[in-house]
Amino acid sequence: MHTDSQWYQNVVGPDAFNHFLTSVRNFFLASAGAILITTGCLKFITVLTETRIMAQPDPMFRFLHIRQLLFLVALVEIVSAIVVFRTKSGSLKLAIIAWISACFLIYRLGLYLIGGTGYCSCLGTATDWLPFTPEVWDWILKVVLIYLFVCSCAFLLVDRLTQSKVRHYATGTFEKS
Repeated sequence: MHTDSQWYQNVVGPDAFNHFLTSVRNFFLASAGAILITTGCLKFITVLTETRIMAQPDPMFRFLHIRQLLFLVALVEIVSAIVVFRTKSGSLKLAIIAWISACFLIYRLGLYLIGGTGYCSCLGTATDWLPFTPEVWDWILKVVLIYLFVCSCAFLLVDRLTQSKVRHYATGTFEKS
């Protein structure tokens, strides 16, 4: 029985499929890096604003003010984006994107579990001067977060399966079905 991807490979050939997959992966990595650098910069800009909300404790990390947490997260996002843009290892890039998006998912889950109401202050006060309401930005960022997590994990899985397949071919232990 053939999966959809096997059918596609048989019709257009493995080289065309690999080229397509590489193109999609490269687009994902570039878009993920751009997302991380953009959200990191927006957080840095927000940290510089003088608003009362910045001095309030973060709902999850009560020992940090929102300003301090946004500053730390902005640093991590920008460093992650730099690694995504500068590193040669595709697996490392994907692992970093999967890790940071998993951290964001866990944070959002924690907010939900403690009964957090309203929207995540992921962009700080930037939502005050960006188009759309904070609630719309919250949904946009949820979709972006799911995109980052699902795609990075999917490409990591493809890498793992590809490496396994290559290893089996190299050792002669791979059985064709």
